[in-house]
Amino acid sequence: MIKKNIAFTEKMAEMVEELQEKKGYMSFSSVIHQAVVDMHTKAFPAYVREPSARETPEDRVRRKSEEKRAKEDIRREEQLAVMAELEGELIEKAGVEYVKYYTYTNSKRYEQNVPLIEMSSDLVKTQYQPTRERVEKLREQGKTDY
Repeated sequence: MIKKNIAFTEKMAEMVEELQEKKGYMSFSSVIHQAVVDMHTKAFPAYVREPSARETPEDRVRRKSEEKRAKEDIRREEQLAVMAELEGELIEKAGVEYVKYYTYTNSKRYEQNVPLIEMSSDLVKTQYQPTRERVEKLREQGKTDY
């Protein structure tokens, strides 16, 4: 520990003692320690990040590019997971990836071709109308048109 001598006015000493009683601190110095911590936290909030002096502009651009690529990869994995839930098939037309899957309405089946970038979990919820159980029951009974 580093020791420092500090002088307080009578009013400041009263304020510290009031804080000590009100907040339940064990000692006069613990109030001062907490005051320094609070002031430091206010001056240097955790959400403010000092720019790294070692990072060059080229490094920053490279890092941002890698972050963007990682986000795109994560998004693609999520879209492919939705495709798997829909029991779909990935098709490429004119350089654009599409997902071919079917929607079911009672005894009918309709082919859907949706761009991969538009895949969302909402499509899974609306794939079977009125319900998946109802459509599968009709399929088992042979009452389907497909």
